[in-house]
Amino acid sequence: MRHALWVFIPVLTWLLAGGAHAQSRDRNWSLCTGDVDDDNRIIAGCTAIIQSRNETEANRAIAFSDAPAVIRGRVASERAALNRYVGQK
Repeated sequence: MRHALWVFIPVLTWLLAGGAHAQSRDRNWSLCTGDVDDDNRIIAGCTAIIQSRNETEANRAIAFSDAPAVIRGRVASERAALNRYVGQK
């Protein structure tokens, strides 16, 4: 019984760590694709993906181009809202 416990504990730890990694990866992608309104968090999420050794080159390239695109889109949207506001006065 004791030997089974010594095998079970490291396996359980490995499984839990794998799940945490997947959550971290999903969170970084969520941040990188602009699911938040904070540009610094978008950049942090994309940077984590770009620096990850577990991502493919294609995924890192997507993250590299997503952050500026999301931020540019948000700036354009805010600029349009400002122009509408100024036009009303």
